[in-house]
Amino acid sequence: MGLKKYIAQRIIYMIIVLWLALTANFIIFNMMPGSPVDQYIQKMSARMTEERLNELKAHFGLTKPLHERYIQYIWNLLTWNFGHSYYSGAVSQLMADRVARTLELMGLAEFITIVFGILLGAIAAYKRGSLTDSALVLGSLFTYSVPIFWLGWLIKLVFAHELKLFPASGM
Repeated sequence: MGLKKYIAQRIIYMIIVLWLALTANFIIFNMMPGSPVDQYIQKMSARMTEERLNELKAHFGLTKPLHERYIQYIWNLLTWNFGHSYYSGAVSQLMADRVARTLELMGLAEFITIVFGILLGAIAAYKRGSLTDSALVLGSLFTYSVPIFWLGWLIKLVFAHELKLFPASGM
């Protein structure tokens, strides 16, 4: 009974936290000055008529009351409807097209992490108390404490630009 209660409690907490994050995101973007149409208007100001402006606001749902926009926002997220990109089509389709490569890169990174982590941990345990152990512990603390984007940039700089072991962009 204890495990079922714990799992149910964690699922409820997860739903609440997700709802709070989505609500905060909605509030932040609705408190920003202007609207999504304003950026478009600045580019097209010479050709923008009042009728076209109202048409765009209606298209994006900006004429609806705030509570209706919030319900539509939550519904669109739950139904995986992220809108339409004027450059590439449906956003959900763009995301689906890139999932395979993302999973491939994540899987490879996880595999490398596990292999090197176990290998270096075994070496540190075998050489316990030696200079090798201290260097490996110091190295692991350093890589754990630096921001991941900075570490990624350094790895890319060394392995892609300096050593040319893999391409700097693309697959």
